[in-house]
Amino acid sequence: MFILFIEPQDAYQPVAFNHIDSPQTSPPPSVSSNDSEASDSEGADPGSDSEREFSSEEDEENEDLNNHPLYDGARVTVGESLLLVLTFILSHRLTGLCLSDLLSLIEIHCAPNNRCVKTLYMFKKHFEMFGRDLIICHFYCSVCEIALESKLSVCDTCQGHNDVAYFIEFPILAQLQCMFKRPGFFQSLMFRFNREKKNVNNIEDIYDGSIYQQSVDNGFLANRNNFSFFMYFDGISLFKSSTFSIWPVYLTINELKYKLRTQKENTVLAGIWFGKTKPNPNLFLGPLHNTLSVLENDGANVTLPCGENVLVKFKLLGVVADMPAKSTFMRLRQFNGAYSCFNCMEKGGRYDLGNSTVQVFPYNRNYQLRDNAEMVEYGRLAFEARLNDPDSSVYGVKGPTLLSIMLPNFVSCMAIDIMHGAFLGVMKTVAGLWFHTEHAGSPFSISDFVQVVDERLKSIKPPLSFQRLSRSLYKEFAQMKASDWKIFFFFYSLPVLNGILPQPYWLHHCKLVMAIAVLCQESISIEEIDAADDLLHSYVEQFQELYGLRYMSLTFHQLLHLGLVVKNLGPSWVYSCFFYESLNGELARLVHGSRYVALQICSSSSVFMNLTVMISTMPDGAAKDLCLKFKKRGTTQVKICENIDHQTDVVGKMVKCFPVPELITGLLRDSFNLVGGMCKYFYRLKRKKVVATNTIHAFPVESIKSVCLFMSVDGNEYMALPINNLEVE
Repeated sequence: MFILFIEPQDAYQPVAFNHIDSPQTSPPPSVSSNDSEASDSEGADPGSDSEREFSSEEDEENEDLNNHPLYDGARVTVGESLLLVLTFILSHRLTGLCLSDLLSLIEIHCAPNNRCVKTLYMFKKHFEMFGRDLIICHFYCSVCEIALESKLSVCDTCQGHNDVAYFIEFPILAQLQCMFKRPGFFQSLMFRFNREKKNVNNIEDIYDGSIYQQSVDNGFLANRNNFSFFMYFDGISLFKSSTFSIWPVYLTINELKYKLRTQKENTVLAGIWFGKTKPNPNLFLGPLHNTLSVLENDGANVTLPCGENVLVKFKLLGVVADMPAKSTFMRLRQFNGAYSCFNCMEKGGRYDLGNSTVQVFPYNRNYQLRDNAEMVEYGRLAFEARLNDPDSSVYGVKGPTLLSIMLPNFVSCMAIDIMHGAFLGVMKTVAGLWFHTEHAGSPFSISDFVQVVDERLKSIKPPLSFQRLSRSLYKEFAQMKASDWKIFFFFYSLPVLNGILPQPYWLHHCKLVMAIAVLCQESISIEEIDAADDLLHSYVEQFQELYGLRYMSLTFHQLLHLGLVVKNLGPSWVYSCFFYESLNGELARLVHGSRYVALQICSSSSVFMNLTVMISTMPDGAAKDLCLKFKKRGTTQVKICENIDHQTDVVGKMVKCFPVPELITGLLRDSFNLVGGMCKYFYRLKRKKVVATNTIHAFPVESIKSVCLFMSVDGNEYMALPINNLEVE
């Protein structure tokens, strides 16, 4: 994949990074001089002592050139041509060498005295304007972790004996101002006022949770020009041969409709910590806290496409992360320690394995929830205690955290992610207990039947809307991703395990699937949340009896708090990490080597996050159409023969179905009170994308309520309904 990256002349400037100048053959000197790998990875600074500012004359010159035809009489301008090339290479994942040859090929086909960009360097140079004012470098002592004003500053603690490191801030306001300039963006933020709820009393999005409602009641979010963020952070390991990682912080705007909320062009990349160590949370969050404080209290003026200036305000309402990252930023003991639960005061205990011990949390229904004010006090006490003992903690709290003042209530505003918790956590753990041979002989083990389960999985022919086929539990267990476990959990686990998993264990698993499914619905009543909460309590209590105390980790304990989180922040899909993890993967692919990691991300991320917006601003015509075609490469063009609903269509010919399978007639009768009538079947369905299956589905098209998955497993028939139609993954 081609990466937009231009090395700077000098990498030493602790101010806003406004321009990446021309490359030079020798690398800039490294801040770190201890070892070569550290120098390449985390020592090179992204500033520049000699960096020059963009001039207005240069801006006008570039803009003027962009609007010129590629050559006299050409159908495209220079700017359109370059955007076409960029979209093409990203669509086909071309290398830099291939792009260089492509530019030469395009130029030779054009008339003499053309304005073609002929070199790879000039192509990159064209797009560097999108990285203007993109980053601010914040320097700190790499050992003492004390903020420094510049890379030349001396740490007062160690007197400059340690290396200087830095992390990056991406100014939030600049990104927001670009968003508000887009046609329709400001209007799309009114969704909370215009949405049509399925049930006025149910929880259907973050707006219905108690945290959001509190900010409405106090007046902040009752104002149509005030908005809110949800924050995500996590570490991404970049190189297999090194512990080097990056820690991006993303902000999503809650007031956007979920589909828009989870588009990368509407996502704010607020900062990146990088290096071989985990972030110092308060140091890293400091600049973000300052910015958010100004946005919440003073607001900022933004310009709408019509030219109107509007004062807008933003506040942070929630945070989601996996357990290790959450522990780091909440300043709590890691999940394998005492008092490590983020929601309650359960201490847990140590389970003796003989040579070692593991942290477990025996079931206790009468746990005490953590209190926001008490957590702040525990942080203060822990800070004082750690002056004498660096390993001290108070009820699991290791010190103060900026999150306690950035959030309305940093305990209640901390979400539990079902991607890591339910799918990669509980489901993967339990599947390991069932199928791994090390547990053979245990009453819950079905390791001898794993290949039988695989055969059942192979017999299911899901539509391609499931995005991936089921993997072999026998051969590919370790390679299964969160989306694989999610599909197995919701749709496959109960049918394929029925009759194989001992009945008490199968019924026990039913409780978990039912509870999580309820909490992931598009519309949930308080009574349903309470019922799901009871199921989860029953599941965790019974898990200890069926599988043993040994496996009662924090992963299972936090199931007890899912219901409360839904009441606070909305359905579990609202803050699922699938979207953020997808962004992380794309961000990691921007890095193609260990040198100048920050600059590689800086010079590529703006284009990466805003390509859709760049194309949308092109004038209508052949060039824009071709860009959209490249961007949607692989989309199948199909003939629609019947419309089912606003997002679902029948593709191809429909054939009368006779006789109708008994399972389907029963469901139509019991669920929709439909008896008799003509049924037709079809093999291809368009629901956001075209999907196909070789399993016959029979529906009365004029009365269809939902797209379903019909399965025949070992002589039994099952029908699975989608949990919701909103979630990204």
